[in-house]
Parts: sequence; C-alpha cells; structure tokens
Amino acid sequence: DATGAFTGSNPNNIQNNRIVGPNQEVMNNTIEAVATTVCDNGLAAFLTINGSMPTGGSGTYTYTWLVSTNGTTFDTLANLNTETILLPLDAGFGTYSVFRTVTDGDGSSVSNTVQINYVERPVIASSDITPAENNNAVGAIDLSITGGAAPYTFAWSTGSGTEDLAGLFAGQYSVVVTDANGCTAEGNFTVEINTVTGLIDLESAATFKLWPNPVQGNLNIEVVFNKPISGRVYVVNVMGTMVYQELLNNAVQYKHTLDMSGMAPGVYFLVVESQGQAARKRIIRQ
Repeated sequence: DATGAFTGSNPNNIQNNRIVGPNQEVMNNTIEAVATTVCDNGLAAFLTINGSMPTGGSGTYTYTWLVSTNGTTFDTLANLNTETILLPLDAGFGTYSVFRTVTDGDGSSVSNTVQINYVERPVIASSDITPAENNNAVGAIDLSITGGAAPYTFAWSTGSGTEDLAGLFAGQYSVVVTDANGCTAEGNFTVEINTVTGLIDLESAATFKLWPNPVQGNLNIEVVFNKPISGRVYVVNVMGTMVYQELLNNAVQYKHTLDMSGMAPGVYFLVVESQGQAARKRIIRQ
C-alpha cells in the first residue's frame, strides 16, 4: 500500500542519479532487480530488488522506495527502510519503475531507478487429440495457444518443434511453449488407442483372468476360449511396442506367468489375435 504520492516523471529532481546535501555526498546507490522481465505464474507475484550499501555522507542512512506503473505518479512503499525489498507486483501487467533514495543524517541523498516488466504468460487454451490405432501411428495432437507474446516456439518430448503433432502411436507426450518474452507454458497429453476394426467382445471370445492387476512383479495370465483357436497372444505397451509374444495352435486354454518387474510402470495390453480378429485386456504396471 502507498502512503504518499508524487506527480512527475522524476519525483526527486534527480540529476546524474545524485542529489547533493549541505555536506559530503552520499554515493554508491545501486539497485538491481533479480529479473527485468517477470512472467505471470497464476499466483501473487513478488520480485526482489537488491540495493547496494551506500558510502559517504554522515550519520545513519535511511531508505525511501517509490514505485510507478504509469511513469507519472510515484507511490511511496510503506515500512521499507531497508537496503533490499520484496516488491509486490499487485498493480497488474505492465512496466514498474522503482526508485530508491538514500539519505544520510545531514540530509545529503542520492537516488537510482530500475524498471521491471510484468508480463502475461502463454496458455495452452485447448488441445484436440486424435486417438491412435493398435500398432498404427495415426494419432495427432492439435494445440491452441492464447496469451503471452507471439511468436511462440514449441519443444515436444519427441524432439519436434512444430505447434501440432501427427503420425503418433498411443502414449504420453509433453510440450513446453515459450513466447517472445521467454515465458513458458507446459502441457502433458495422452494419445489413447482407438477401438480396432474387428475387435470382438472379450466375454464372447474368451474369459480372461489377470492377477494381480495392478502388478509390480509376476502377472498370472489365464485365458479360456469358447472354441479352439489358432493365432497368437502378446503384450504391448501404450506405444505399441511388443514386450511378450506366444503362438497359439488350436488352443482352448492359455496359461502363463509373465515377469513384469523389469518393465517400466504404465499401461499395457494383453492381446489375443485369431483370424483377423482381436480381444484385449488392460494391464496396469505399478
């Protein structure tokens, strides 16, 4: 809160950053912000302004801090008789001009100023995600960016620098969006597996038992088919990478204990294929 206001672009009649009192001059009044551009992070914003230890003059130094958000009216920051301050950026986005005046016991003083830009960060306003298909890279992520300052740059977990991604397998993808001010927004997206054409109902094709699920070590797999089938059974991760496979030949039952202790945590699928059709069950590796 302000305790006083001044009108004018130079409230202390500063000349060469120094005001001379009746005796020896006060010198070495340097102030520096830890950042000259501050990005909005959605929370209350504060910025440290560091000040040097003055030299010269006589008696005890006192410090007066003033701030302006329009270059004309300067408000005195209350209860800040300190070398360094934590400046609240509570007047919204824009340019903050900060003055520090140091006065000694004889009234000799010196002033200096620093400017800070408080800017809006970019926002990932929306994302349109197209699912992938089993073992087919047809997924896509279409972003919409608002706020911040254009142009934007994009850094995807895939290494791509484009705004949108296409030709994706199912899986997790992340992006960092950076605007012209250096402010960033981050997003994480999941491309799911779409229902595969010809996917048969699990209960009508087979009875699955998977335990424990979620699993950390050994997964017990038991599948009972409603008629003898030939084909294959396999396990894939969400990226479509096969981690286990076994062929079936006129099988009416399938049993196996799969060691998943060395596999990365995430979602996997147990898939049974026969005559161009498939049935699947989700596995959670903790």
